[in-house]
Amino acid sequence: YERIFWAYEDQIEHYQDFSAKEKIPVFVVIGIGGRPKNPKRMFLIPLHLIKYQDVKMDYLQKFERDPRKFFSLDNQGGLI
Repeated sequence: YERIFWAYEDQIEHYQDFSAKEKIPVFVVIGIGGRPKNPKRMFLIPLHLIKYQDVKMDYLQKFERDPRKFFSLDNQGGLI
């Protein structure tokens, strides 16, 4: 994959509006390959860093997480 389409413009606006209204960070999780419950690759991206309908794979790589490991976020959206 060179580029990944992840949402329509109106969906992105809805997520951004929700984040602003609730004053909380929103994150996008993208799974690639495998099955929805068991993707081969997984990316956790802060919404404010993924503003367009599609994103380049080389940009996503810095947000890659091991899909076999659990994770959680603190109140500021940082990984615990």
